[in-house]
Amino acid sequence: MLPVKQDNQLTHYQSLLDELWKKPWVVYCEPPLGNARQIVKYLGLYTHRVAISNHRIENIDGSGVSFFYKDYKDNSKKSSQSYPGLSSSAGFACTYCHTGL
Repeated sequence: MLPVKQDNQLTHYQSLLDELWKKPWVVYCEPPLGNARQIVKYLGLYTHRVAISNHRIENIDGSGVSFFYKDYKDNSKKSSQSYPGLSSSAGFACTYCHTGL
């Protein structure tokens, strides 16, 4: 994904950014339950995980990528999702890495 400035979209999002900067954001973190080594070991379990494991990938070709997933909204039915070409990484990011904005 291109940074907002490089994609000339800053004007489209400026009002949203202005509203977000007006909010008094408060970040709360509890003290760690262990030392730095334990924390890094714990985080390491999650930082190197594969987003879509090989057994879920149905097809990869010049037209895009398709993979299986469990649709929890439909009684955990096995479903397929396809993304064409270069939009596959953007679609994945929007679908699975949603930030809530």
